[in-house]
Amino acid sequence: MGGVEKIGHLQDLIREHKFDFLGILETIKHDFSAEMLQKLSVGRGMVWKWMPATGRSGGILVGIDSEKLNIIGEVIGRYFIRLKLSNVDNKKVWDLMIVYGAAQVEQKADFLTELAKEVYSQSHPLMVGGDFNILRKESEKNKSGGYTKWSFIFNAIIEQANLREIQMGGRQFTWCNNQESPTLEKLDRVFINIDWEVAHPLTSVRPLVRAMSDHNPMLMETGQFLQPHKLFRFEQSWFLREDLVSIVSEVWNSSYNGSNLERWQKRMKHMRKKLKGWNKNWEGEYNRRKKFILDKIDAIDIQAET
Repeated sequence: MGGVEKIGHLQDLIREHKFDFLGILETIKHDFSAEMLQKLSVGRGMVWKWMPATGRSGGILVGIDSEKLNIIGEVIGRYFIRLKLSNVDNKKVWDLMIVYGAAQVEQKADFLTELAKEVYSQSHPLMVGGDFNILRKESEKNKSGGYTKWSFIFNAIIEQANLREIQMGGRQFTWCNNQESPTLEKLDRVFINIDWEVAHPLTSVRPLVRAMSDHNPMLMETGQFLQPHKLFRFEQSWFLREDLVSIVSEVWNSSYNGSNLERWQKRMKHMRKKLKGWNKNWEGEYNRRKKFILDKIDAIDIQAET
């Protein structure tokens, strides 16, 4: 999963988009420490499941927001993690399957055999997403040689399972080899079955900026939005900001009327309000700088596709 920079980028994505679930692919890790999973949870009640890497390749990590979803079943295969989930709010059951397909040609037959067995089994709304490492048609690569016999078999499996690919908006490709004359391919995709489409007809998929990977992260949205609770959380990173002490001192040294308990409650209420506003200003500036950099990266990527 890379070093501190990549972990920090993942934390930023999780904070910004408030995912109900996420899949991280090609982790190249056999295990995850409680400390790392706590960092990735960014203060939320995330439950994590993972499939270990094979040697120095592969690996899947799936995070589930326990305030939104309950895990009631799981299957971990060689190329996938499949979770049976229940929505906390309405108790509806559905299946999430995160896939990392074989990159090596000699393993593609095994991958497609396992994929077919899983996607043919459907008893609930099903969403299947990930990096399948197979192109579906020639136009999914900016150079010749995209469509192969594995493409034919892959398409046949998808058709037989009666799955529909959600068309990605905004971009043509999801992977780049980061060379001077880049090879661009669409390897990442999301499929849904009929039951999912009936339950969530507004489901869409869009790529995020490819900042710390050779793949674009994929953001899936159902079109149904619930306003999150606005809880106050003190972030450890605030200690790195030079003006934190002056903000706290200003609030703490202010005068408050009432009993000891009342003064304490007023002081803490004022502190929360002050820190929320102060942090909003900091994050606004940070997000403006980050957006400027990511927009530059995205513009370069889009130019490379043309």
